[in-house]
Amino acid sequence: MYCPFCGAEYTQKLNYCKRCGENLNPGAPPVEVRLPHLSIPALACAITVFGLGGLIVIFSAYYQLVKWGLRGEELVVPFMGSLALIGGVSAFLIYQLSRVITAMQQTRHII
Repeated sequence: MYCPFCGAEYTQKLNYCKRCGENLNPGAPPVEVRLPHLSIPALACAITVFGLGGLIVIFSAYYQLVKWGLRGEELVVPFMGSLALIGGVSAFLIYQLSRVITAMQQTRHII
């Protein structure tokens, strides 16, 4: 059998098309999907707080290592690694937030 919406072939009795997600059972009542309410400014603030909190932890650890007398490579390598970790996680969170915003715009939840 073939999906009447996208033409994908399916061999078993399915309620929804694996490719496009359309209902293959036209007699069934439509299923209403309710998306959770997401506050984009709150998510952006959480990412900002994570990034700033991470920087505070890194700089306080750096200060403590300087007080212990570490110098040169002993000090720079952990500092740069920590900055890279916090930066990478923050960049990943920003990327995920942009995907959420795009998905919400495509479903017309954000005008």
